[in-house]
Amino acid sequence: MKNFILCITALFLLSWCPAVPAESTPASSRMFGVTVDRIYNLPDTVEALKKLPVRPWVRLVFDPGVQPATYANAVTEIGAVADIVGQPVDSASAKEYDVAQYKKRFQDYVSAFPTIPMWEISNESNGDWAGKNMPAQADVAFDVVHAAHKKTMITLHYNNAACADKNGDWLKWTKRHISTKIKLGVDLVAVSIYGKDCEGFEPAEKEIQAFTEKLGVMFPHANIGIGEFGSDKNLKDAERVARHYLGLNIQYPRWVFFGGFWYFSEMAVPASKPMWSILAGGAK
Repeated sequence: MKNFILCITALFLLSWCPAVPAESTPASSRMFGVTVDRIYNLPDTVEALKKLPVRPWVRLVFDPGVQPATYANAVTEIGAVADIVGQPVDSASAKEYDVAQYKKRFQDYVSAFPTIPMWEISNESNGDWAGKNMPAQADVAFDVVHAAHKKTMITLHYNNAACADKNGDWLKWTKRHISTKIKLGVDLVAVSIYGKDCEGFEPAEKEIQAFTEKLGVMFPHANIGIGEFGSDKNLKDAERVARHYLGLNIQYPRWVFFGGFWYFSEMAVPASKPMWSILAGGAK
C-alpha cells in the first residue's frame, strides 16, 4: 500500500502472461489493474469488477493481525469474477513483522488460499517506512510462494532527487539490496508511482520507458509494469492521473501494464461513479 494511505485498490489484469527471457518472444497480453483492501462493501465491489469489459485480476490486501478465515468469503466471491493477487503484508505494516513472522504470515495465507495464483512478496520494497528487514522478508516470502508453485510479484516505489527518502535512489537501492534469486526468478516487477508526493506531477512516458529498460536488465526474466498510482485530491485530479497511466505506450518486450489505481473502492465503487467508467475504458 502507499505509505500512510488507507484505501483500496483492485489490480486488474487482462490475462497473466508468464515471464520470458529478454531475448524471447514479447509478452502478448496487457495487464490492467486496481487493488482491494476493504471487504465490507463486498457486493458492490464484486459487481463493479464483474461489469468491467475484461476479467480483471485483483490485488487483495489482507490487513495486519487478521486471520485468513476472515477473507474466505471475499476470496471466493472476488475469485468468481476476477483472478487474485494476494498481498499478506503491505509496506505500511511491514515493520510490524520480523523475518520469521513475515514468513509465517505468508505460509498461513498461501496455504489457506491455494486458488490464488499470484502473491505480492514485497510491497514498495525500497521505501524506508517498510523497515530494514524488507530484503530478507522478500526472500523468505519468495521461497514460500515459489514452493507452492505460484506466481510472484514485487513492487518497488518510484522516487527522484526531489522526493527520495532515507534509502535514496530507488533503482540503486534495488540493485544493491534485492537478492539474485528474486532478480532471476520473480514473475512480475511492478512500480508504485505517486506523483503528488514527488514534485506534484507524474513521470513522463519517456522516463517510464527509460526505467522500464533498466529494470529489464536488472530482472532479466520478469514482466514489468505499473503497480500503484492515484490521487485523492479530487475527482478531476484523479482522472488526470488515471488517464496518464492508462494511456502509456511503452515499447518494451516484457512490458505489461499493471495499473493499480489505489482509490478504486473510494472512487469507482459502485460502478455508477465516473471514475469506474474511466478505468473501464482503460481496460480495453
